[in-house]
This record gives sequence, C-alpha cells and structure tokens, in this order.
Amino acid sequence: MATLRSHQLQGDARLEACANRDDAHVTPGSSGPHVRKIQDALKRVDDAGIGSDEYGASKYGAATTLAVTAFKSSRRILNHSGQIDPIVGIKTIRALDQALLDLGRGLENAVDTTPYVDVIVNFVGGRTGDSPADALARLRKPASYDARGRKLFGMGIGANVGLPNPVQSTLYAIQRLRRLAPIGLLCIRGSSLGGLYALELAEMLTAQGVPIRFVSLQDAAFSSVDAFNLPERTPEGKITNVPMFRGGNVRAGTKISHFQRIGNKAERSFRQGHWIWASDLNGEIHGEVRGFAPREWIPTDYHKDSAKDAHRYCCGQADIEDANTISGLLDQECQ
Repeated sequence: MATLRSHQLQGDARLEACANRDDAHVTPGSSGPHVRKIQDALKRVDDAGIGSDEYGASKYGAATTLAVTAFKSSRRILNHSGQIDPIVGIKTIRALDQALLDLGRGLENAVDTTPYVDVIVNFVGGRTGDSPADALARLRKPASYDARGRKLFGMGIGANVGLPNPVQSTLYAIQRLRRLAPIGLLCIRGSSLGGLYALELAEMLTAQGVPIRFVSLQDAAFSSVDAFNLPERTPEGKITNVPMFRGGNVRAGTKISHFQRIGNKAERSFRQGHWIWASDLNGEIHGEVRGFAPREWIPTDYHKDSAKDAHRYCCGQADIEDANTISGLLDQECQ
C-alpha cells in the first residue's frame, strides 16, 4: 500500500522506498526524476530558489541541500543525534508529502491537480489589449500533452510606451502560479519594447533561482545609452558593425536575440566628441545582445526600404520561428 498520498510524490518507487526504509534515503549528490520531484515540492511548499543548472540536471546539489535543511529546520525534523542534516529520509519525505497535501486544500482544483504547468509569457510591442491567447498563438501541443495532465498557461501582455511597465505584475503572477503548481516549461519572449520587458523579467527570475527554458528578444527596442560599442564608419559614412547591448544576468536553456539593422545610423555627439548610435525609427536601435545567440533577419522586397516595415518583418518572422521552437520544447517535455 502506498505511503505517499500527494499527487506530486505518489507512485514514485524511489520516493516510496525513501518513505519506508532507512537504506533508501535521498542524499546530496543524488540525481534523477525523484530528485526533481523533491525540488518541485520544495519550490511549491517553501518557494525554494533552486538554480536552473541544478534543477535542469535534476541534481541534489548545493541549492537543494539548502532548501532541504531550511524545510527541516522550520519543522524541527531532527536526526537520531538531534541535529538538522541535509538528508531526505523517512520523516522528511513524509513531512514534505503532508505539506503538499495541506497546501493543496483550498487551492484551485483545476490547477492543483495538474502535475506541471507550462508558462508562456509574451510581451507584445506596439499593441494594446493583448490576452493570454496571444502568448499561445501558433503553438502546437503534442498529441500526448493533455493525456499527461499538463496545463498550458499563456500570458499575453501589451508593451507600449503609453502603458505602465508590466514586468512587476507579471513577476507576481508567476510567483503566485508557482505556489499553486510546479512550473515545467517557462518561456519568455517579447517584441520591440516588449523585448526589453522580457529581458528585465528574465533577470528578475534568474535572481530568484527560477529555471527558465527559453528567452527570445524580437528586435528589442534599445537606445544609444544601452550599447557598449560605438559605430564604425567608412569614409563614405557607411556603418560596418552591429550595435552590441548588454544582456544582463540571465540564465536560460536557450537565449536568442532576433534583430535587423535597417534604421540604425550614426550621429556626431558634440558633447562626447565621437560618433554614437542613432536611429530613424523613434530612437529605437536594434542589434546583438551579449550572451544571446544572434539571429539577424535580412528584410527583402519592400521591407528593406522602410525601418518600420523591416522592424515589423523581423518581429513577424521571429514570432513564427519562436512558436516552432517552443512547440518543439513542449514535445520534448512529453517524451
């Protein structure tokens, strides 16, 4: 008869053994699906911060050790010597199971019964009134997705100069969701001004140790002060290099920056005495982002003669490519 009753832990042979035998403890250095379930449980019960590298490898490393000892300390789970140790044994796994059950009571059943929630955040530049459907547009769920009990949660947010910065409220929504169910796949993307919001949100989540699988900046609207390189010009005035922007402290499985360069130009800074980046598109400068894989889109036909058309072309093509990438990641989650 199974000892563990929470849907997050029950049915796992390694954890059932841990709940019943002293020789089946889970210790630092362990790895595997059973460790990932312990990490998910700690994140849900105590909002534990476990870095993407450790979480992605399902490894019982330093962050998991700290989370386990904090969980045991707050509940006075002592070993035979009366000490707090980093071992997940019979008392610890049973206490974690009970904490999950207690947390589940009173939460929304539709989310609480979901093994994993996959979250897709999309900051859409230049548009207002965006809905969750905008974040899920073009995504293809695997045939086995619903059968596996996963839930796809989209956050489509308008990113416009005339609107308040939505990053903090989005961060709060993700924090709230993590308390309801473990997050499986977390993908963040943003176009134009939304690209800056996507970068800001990814930095905040990284600082909190939240694992991020995919971050995409779609022709993010940087300014001249964001670039750490200067334009290089030929005697004829043609720019020969690409603006490079700081990518911040973002950890994610995949980081990509889509961009195009039409509209970028150089202007003389009389105060600084050298050429600086400028733009024909409302001051927006587009280029590479340090730490992100560059994906330059070369506009064709009528797109190549207008900075606005080239910008729209890049964001549109990036949206299609990103949807295919995220769909592929969803498929991997279900294999």
